[in-house]
Amino acid sequence: MCLSVFINEYITIKEYEIFHLEYLFMPHVKTLRDKKGWSQKELSERMGVTSSFVGNVENLNQRHKYSIRHVALLTKAFGFKSQSHS
Repeated sequence: MCLSVFINEYITIKEYEIFHLEYLFMPHVKTLRDKKGWSQKELSERMGVTSSFVGNVENLNQRHKYSIRHVALLTKAFGFKSQSHS
């Protein structure tokens, strides 16, 4: 499957749509969080966002989702290094 098609593919959840990539990213972050033993609130605090943010993202009934800005915050929270800082 071509990446551009994959990125532009939508999934309908309840009454709204999200990109397929966003749908796959949310459980991936949850898995990383679970492996660290962190609560939703703890990850939110490590990201510097409201304490309920991660819980809202992980709840598919909510419209909250991670954005490009959040990827940088997640990278820092989990202690990952970007390619440019290797």
